[in-house]
Amino acid sequence: MSIVPGSRCQIISVHHRCFNKALGRVVIVVKVLENSVLAHDDKPLTYRTNRAGRRVVSNDPRCIQTFYGLEQLRLLPYGSLTSY
Repeated sequence: MSIVPGSRCQIISVHHRCFNKALGRVVIVVKVLENSVLAHDDKPLTYRTNRAGRRVVSNDPRCIQTFYGLEQLRLLPYGSLTSY
């Protein structure tokens, strides 16, 4: 199996110790490049109610994307490890 867009991966290493809190986090791959991938957190949308009483999106994790090296990620089998 290889990493393709839509794959769920787990972060297994970071490039600096200040990012250790990201270890174990599950991400979804958006784009695959030569030696790296572009991915976003596997979290649900969050909503809030605005002053007019309408339900609006408060946070969309798909909008915040990060580059990861292929050696930093481990591909998760389908249907494993629900993240939220």
